[in-house]
Amino acid sequence: MYKCILPIKNQLTRTGAVPIFTEGLYELAEGIYSWMVPNGSWGESNHGLITGRTESILIDTAWDVTLTKTLIKRLDPIINSKPINKVINTHGDGDHCWGNQLFADREIIASRATQQNMYHVKPEILQKVKKVSEVVQHIPISRCKHFGQWFTHMLSSYDYRDVTITPATTTFEREMTIQGDPHELVLYEMQSSHTDGDTLIYLPKEEILFSGDILFIQGTPVLWAGTADNWIDALKRIIELNPKTIVPGHGYFTDTEGVKALIDYWQFVDHELKQQFLKGVTSVEAANLVALSADFKKRGYHKWDAAERIVTSSMTLYKHWSNAPPSKPSTYKQLKMFSEQAELSVRLKAAS
Repeated sequence: MYKCILPIKNQLTRTGAVPIFTEGLYELAEGIYSWMVPNGSWGESNHGLITGRTESILIDTAWDVTLTKTLIKRLDPIINSKPINKVINTHGDGDHCWGNQLFADREIIASRATQQNMYHVKPEILQKVKKVSEVVQHIPISRCKHFGQWFTHMLSSYDYRDVTITPATTTFEREMTIQGDPHELVLYEMQSSHTDGDTLIYLPKEEILFSGDILFIQGTPVLWAGTADNWIDALKRIIELNPKTIVPGHGYFTDTEGVKALIDYWQFVDHELKQQFLKGVTSVEAANLVALSADFKKRGYHKWDAAERIVTSSMTLYKHWSNAPPSKPSTYKQLKMFSEQAELSVRLKAAS
């Protein structure tokens, strides 16, 4: 159904898996493209390209400068005569905006919350974690080894040394329409869920939607900021729009059935974690109990990429249920959280 017009034939993905779809540029309609990155794991995020008569709009940059430069080079057959003059960031995670500096002289558009959220992780910290992990993975202490292996698996293909966080120059709240030539784009800001300020990008005439990380396909979603209820509302908004083509933030193209699958995930996980919360079980223990349960396995969620992300989602939900004041976790707390994810990843592999 979707034809890849500029394929890149890689034997392995950035995280070392066998590709389940072809990386490359897919033409969705006249002047509308997506660059799809298999298999949708850490940093394997998709991009959009909307071309007009004389210029183009890029949806999301990559997790580092080198990858973004490579993307631009590969898009050259399309953008050579229609240069990119606008960038839209669907949210503030680095794998969707850490190539923005290459477009610092052009308009960069995002929700106001996304603009503020672009500073929540420092690239220099992530670069240090990458280097430390490469050493720690060889320490013969299980928790150190697991932490190092997990982070090395995640970060080995990326280089953050040259990243300069470059925020949006144009911001909006709730909704914004970009009248292109000839394509109209409508940007919808969602309530806090995956991050603060997640944005859906919809082309109503062509019925094509770029979801950003509101959608992970065959990958486990993660709540960095908001609630499962807010995320479900965002997914229901996609169903209301009823697009014919959906480009997720991670993973392959989907339709409303893929959206419904994510609704089912959040309804299940939210309910199960809430039961543990009411029993006084800690957030980490709750995540492990749910992820290693028979029901989780029966639903096939253990097969989704990075199922251990439920640890982060559990911690975020517990904060909301406890009415804790909004705050960004310290670097130490973030690393502790990722260490718990690494441990659950090992347990999930042992149980499969």
